Amino acid sequence: MDAEKIKWLEFWIQVGGTITSCIIASIVAYIAWSQHELAKYKFNWDMFDRRMKAFEAIKKIIGLTLQLGNFPLDQDFNEFWRARAESNFIFEGDVIPKYFDLIWQQGCDLHTVEKLANSREALANEEKRIQYLDQRKIHFAWFAKQSKEHIEIFKPFLTIKK
Repeated sequence: MDAEKIKWLEFWIQVGGTITSCIIASIVAYIAWSQHELAKYKFNWDMFDRRMKAFEAIKKIIGLTLQLGNFPLDQDFNEFWRARAESNFIFEGDVIPKYFDLIWQQGCDLHTVEKLANSREALANEEKRIQYLDQRKIHFAWFAKQSKEHIEIFKPFLTIKK
């Protein structure tokens, strides 16, 4: 082989090596990008799952209140409080944590008014009992309204972002 053919051969070997390196780098970049997208999707899915648990805890309390006709203070509230504590970290802003607090406050108010309406004092004084029952009616109506409203409150947070 003469010197010119050897130079061309060396040139094409270098070009081939460069092209191969570019192809390999492109493949590695694509794999890295795919892994990044997959991790982002998994994170969003995990957040959805954790947010759904908070939604279900609220739904359960509202459902029990409507079913029993009173706020179920004698029930196990571990799920509710766990979801409330986690809500500070898994929801943007303070809408959902404040909603948990509002559910709790309205529930305690309903429970208190229910107890007062059935107290000896109220049973002895019809006017007082009617006042308590009117307050109970307002709190219970609020819970009835929440059976649909909680869905709208949670809806912006229960989507899986791409």
